[in-house]
Amino acid sequence: MYDDIAIFQPLYRKGLIDMNGVNVERIERLPFLELLDLYDEVSNTVANLPDSSNMRGRIFCASNSLSGSPHECIEQNCRLSRVEELSKFSALFADNVLFHNYLSDISPSYGHIPEQDDFDFRYRVVADIHTLYKFKDLIKDGIAQPYMTPKNYCLECFSNQFLGKGYSNRISKSIDKLGSNIYSKVEVFLTFNEVDGYLANCESDENTLPHGTQIYYLDISIEEVLPSNVIKKAHEQGGIYLSLGNKKKLGLAESISSTSIAEAVYQKAIAKHTSGSILTHSLNEVNALNLIEKDNHVSNINPFQTLEYNYSLR
Repeated sequence: MYDDIAIFQPLYRKGLIDMNGVNVERIERLPFLELLDLYDEVSNTVANLPDSSNMRGRIFCASNSLSGSPHECIEQNCRLSRVEELSKFSALFADNVLFHNYLSDISPSYGHIPEQDDFDFRYRVVADIHTLYKFKDLIKDGIAQPYMTPKNYCLECFSNQFLGKGYSNRISKSIDKLGSNIYSKVEVFLTFNEVDGYLANCESDENTLPHGTQIYYLDISIEEVLPSNVIKKAHEQGGIYLSLGNKKKLGLAESISSTSIAEAVYQKAIAKHTSGSILTHSLNEVNALNLIEKDNHVSNINPFQTLEYNYSLR
């Protein structure tokens, strides 16, 4: 029933999906390099950018978060619930829903391959395929369409090409502004254990961090960055909340803000390219979208709490 859909055909041929769903045992047995090649095969079926000239009705560009990407959360159930939320919205309101093919993010030809075959990689693959399979009915009905962004653009070049020259300056300022906001709102509790090493446990509200929390595994090199008394307390007292100055030394806010703004830029570029509207349910995505385009506004909040942004560039 779904084996005639191009993006699923490589997965059917390898036995990773069938009419009963996703074959997890088959995924776990498949060699590392074969899985990477399979990600390439799947990505080869997806057009680089969507062609809106062939679409009728309203076009919605689902954010990576809402379309089940691991960008916001890697947990499979969380990713599936986001696609379920998008599916409910699409069944009621959408003629066309565009979503990023996140399998391309770790494919050899289109993304950045994992360093090794480990539990995290296998978990990502199983969750990726389960989440993609969740789109099967929307794709078959001609509503959902996967796409990929060009692979050889840095963020600055991408923004200049698709949003206009000089846009990269606005992006740089937005990253700095979001970073300052994150430093003021995020509490960072530094801990240490023999198994995981140093952990930065970040907590805030959902306006700032997905789910209001995020954990970073830190390299031992932080011992050269943070004061010795801070390191000592992380070892001997079960952990320590970092001051603003020490949070800045770790540079966590720059990492979070750069990623959030990059996601917003890609969403805006696709919306402009297709004359579509951005869909997101994530409050921190909303903040990033507003930072780089002041005249974006919430035009509708649907019953599923999905936020719709109409794209306009003045």
